[in-house]
Amino acid sequence: MDESPQAQLAQWFASPPGVRVCEWLQAQLPTFLTDAVGFYAIQLGPLPFDALALCRVRWGWCVAPAGAAVCAEYEQLPFASDSLDCVLAPFVWSVAHDPFAVLREIDRVLVPEGRLYWVAFNPWSPWRLSGWLPPLPTVSVHRLRDHLRVLGFETRLGRFGVYLPRARHARWAQRWEWAGDRWFPALGSVYLVEAIKRVAGVRLIEPNWRQKLQLRATRLAARRPVSTFNQTGARDG
Repeated sequence: MDESPQAQLAQWFASPPGVRVCEWLQAQLPTFLTDAVGFYAIQLGPLPFDALALCRVRWGWCVAPAGAAVCAEYEQLPFASDSLDCVLAPFVWSVAHDPFAVLREIDRVLVPEGRLYWVAFNPWSPWRLSGWLPPLPTVSVHRLRDHLRVLGFETRLGRFGVYLPRARHARWAQRWEWAGDRWFPALGSVYLVEAIKRVAGVRLIEPNWRQKLQLRATRLAARRPVSTFNQTGARDG
C-alpha cells in the first residue's frame, strides 16, 4: 500500500537530506519573516520545528488534513476572506491534491498587502537525479512566479539553498552554501519565495462642482454689461 504524500514527506524529514533542509530553513526563515506583522498567521503543513514562532504575528496555527491544530484540506481553508496577515506554505505543492486551488485559496484568505512565504523543492536540482529528494511533485520558481503574478501577487525576496546533502562538519556545509549562492544558485535543492498580495486601489473621480460654479459665474460676469454711475448720480450707458 502506497504511503500518502504527507507520510512520505514526514519520513523524508528524518533522513540526512531532510535534516539539512530543516536546518537551512531554520536559518533563513527569520530573515524572511522579519516583515511579517499583524494578528493572524497560518502554516500549511507540519514541519519538524515551530516555524511560526520565528515571525512577529501575534497568533498562529498549523493547518493540515490531520494531526494539526486546525484540521482542514489545503484547498478549503476554514477562514474568512481577507482575514489572515501571513501564510507560510512549506512544500504544499508536493502534498496538495490541487496546488492551483491552494494558491487561489491563499489569495482569498490573505488581507491586502498580506505576505505569503512559499517553500518548495527545486525540480532542476541534482538532488532529484540522485534520489535525495522525495518522489513528490515539484514546481520551478519561474512557473510559481507566473501563477502568483496572475493572482496579483508581487514576488519580492527569493533564495535557493542546500547544495550539499550531508556534511560531517558544519564548516564544509557553510562553504558549500557560500559557493552555491555565488556560482550556481539555481541548483539548490529547495527555494524560499516571499510574495505580497497587491490589490489595486479604486479611486472615484468626482466632478468639482464648486469650481465649475465659480468658473460659470466668472464667465457670466464677463459677458454681462457693466453699468456705472457718474458723480451726479445719473446712470451711464
